[in-house]
Amino acid sequence: MGADLLLYPVPAATINTERREAITALIDAIPDDEGPDWFEEPDDFRAALHDAVDVYADCEGLRECWTARLPGWDCYYHFTGGMSWGESPTKLAEDFSAICDCNELWNLLHDFALEDVAVKSEQAASSSTA
Repeated sequence: MGADLLLYPVPAATINTERREAITALIDAIPDDEGPDWFEEPDDFRAALHDAVDVYADCEGLRECWTARLPGWDCYYHFTGGMSWGESPTKLAEDFSAICDCNELWNLLHDFALEDVAVKSEQAASSSTA
């Protein structure tokens, strides 16, 4: 059996203090019975998410991260991944996998990314009329 391609897309949002507080509150409120089975304790999943968000906040510019907004997409996305023979291809892939395993967190980051696109669009519109 050969290797598998693992690819993790995560909405690309700027993480400021207000957003960090919202993310922290969301993660801390995750019920104990949620999360992937491979985390033995609920606090392990929450800790992995906190760590993943720390890395996510500064992932732009990392070699294993690609950020893009393709035609027709609603916002920018960070991508990471690679070939796997059973293990995670990179540490960033582990972090993005944790984010992808938490629908609420992924959706919150998506909402933030959409806000960022709206702000950029407004700024572009105002600078073109100035």
